[in-house]
Parts: sequence; C-alpha cells; structure tokens
Amino acid sequence: MRPRGLAVAVLSIFLLPTILVAADSTRGKEPHWVIKGELSEACTCSVPCGCNFHSRASHPYCWSIASFNIQKGHYGRVKLNGLHLVRGHGEKAIVWYIDDRATPAQAAALQKIAAHISEALRWRLPSFIHFETAHITQVIGKQGARVSIAGRGGFEAEYLTGGDRKNPIVVENMTAWNVRHDIKGSAKSLRYKDQFGSEFDMANTNANEGKFDWTDRTKWYL
Repeated sequence: MRPRGLAVAVLSIFLLPTILVAADSTRGKEPHWVIKGELSEACTCSVPCGCNFHSRASHPYCWSIASFNIQKGHYGRVKLNGLHLVRGHGEKAIVWYIDDRATPAQAAALQKIAAHISEALRWRLPSFIHFETAHITQVIGKQGARVSIAGRGGFEAEYLTGGDRKNPIVVENMTAWNVRHDIKGSAKSLRYKDQFGSEFDMANTNANEGKFDWTDRTKWYL
C-alpha cells in the first residue's frame, strides 16, 4: 500500500551474499529486466482499502503481504520463469523474500529487481529493507488465492462477487498497484511476523489479485 505525500527514506539495506550478475559495465547500467505474472496481496485495512482508491487507509497504518508469481521474466540473460518474490511490509521493516528454488544467479536477479522497485517508491519506507530466502507458496484459484511464506506467515483470500453473484468485482486503474484489472477480495486470515518485530494477525481484511507486466522502465509499480 502507498501512504500519500511522504518522501522516500531507505536508511539501510541488508543484502544476501553478493553474487555478481552480468551487467553493461561500460555504460554503468543494470541489465534490462521484465517480469510478468500474477499478484496476490492482502493488507490490514478493511474492505475496500482506501489506498486502492487514492484515499486514506482505514487505520493510521497499512501493512501488507504481496506475492508475485513470475510466470515469465528475465534479468538480462537470467531467466526467472516460475519463480516467486514476496514483499512483507510491516511496521519495523520491509522484507523481500526470495524464492528458495532460485539458483544463485536468479536469487541475485530477484534481489536487484526488488531493490529497484523499492527505490522507485514515492513514499516513506520503514527503517530498513531486508532480503532473505524463503519457501514460498502462491496458489491462485477461480474463487480466491492463498499465499504462504514458510516460517513467517501468509494469507487466504476469497474474491468478492458483484451484483450478478457470479463474477468477481474488478477495479480498473486502481491506485495502489500497477495492475490492469484488480480483482477485489477479502482475506479470511492474514498473519505475519518477521525477525525485526513487525507482526500482525487479522481476519476479514482487504485483498487484491491481478496480473502485472513490469520492466525496469515501468513508471510506477506500487
């Protein structure tokens, strides 16, 4: 989620063991990257979260878990198809969880992408950003989605149906996530606890589902 009108402030970044990824050193540029797939997210706000509509969160805070199922992607020559990347956003820190199935080169690429997205944010971050590997499960169904970060938490969400009582409610051009068609949902359970003191355990909160298509040249992500 994106609180409004606050400046970016990243005080420190804790990195995974350094792994070099081929880059264009002559120009000082990072490799071009592309990731396409499905976003599953839940936050601590009531349904619907005000951040989704350019308004305020239902609390003085809006903490969340967002999982990115990268169905197709690459970082330079490093393929990222089938991998997951999860962002845990709590009071004390933002933690990016790197898929434990990734090779060293893929893990380094995912970390670079996560850092790029974080740096592109236009709002104030918690005290620091951390990266760690984790076993990630993201299941996307016809009626809802489920995300699990081993040892840290996760959520289970159901899509909200519209007036026809058959099809889900879809929001176009929403303001919290750069997705084309955002399916609104409700998280039956949402729990999270990281090693830095961020913790929440809630039910019946806001959830989102949608396809993302991002590159290193995308103007905004979240």
